[in-house]
Amino acid sequence: MKTYPLILLTVLFLGWLGCTREPENLTDTGSLKSGKLKFGDTIIIPYHSTLYDEQNNLSLTFDTVLTDCRCPEGCLCCWQGYVQVGLTFSVGSQLYPFAIDSYFTPDTALESYHFHLVDVTPYPTIEQDIEITDYSVLLVVTQ
Repeated sequence: MKTYPLILLTVLFLGWLGCTREPENLTDTGSLKSGKLKFGDTIIIPYHSTLYDEQNNLSLTFDTVLTDCRCPEGCLCCWQGYVQVGLTFSVGSQLYPFAIDSYFTPDTALESYHFHLVDVTPYPTIEQDIEITDYSVLLVVTQ
């Protein structure tokens, strides 16, 4: 009976420890890539890439991974964790940096646009660290 609190504390500590690990190379300034910003469909934005809607003078850039404390595949966790990414939406010359995450705030509205986070890939595993340049964001942008 006395071992249950010890086991619970150990599991909670290991869960907290897993969520304190930050993605590596957050200062990586790899070259920016670009593509077309589409509305209403799921779009994929690789790390440090920008999607443009030149007709409406809009762009959306995947700037950084702020935190990734999702429970890795192959690991038993007391909660699923979450991932938070930083993006910048621009309308003309006006920049709107914002953070969006998979658990607390998967939806954000800026100007007349709505952003819904679908997923962030790859999903962490216990066997392999994720390089910052491997991340991609899946979003749905609507007007």
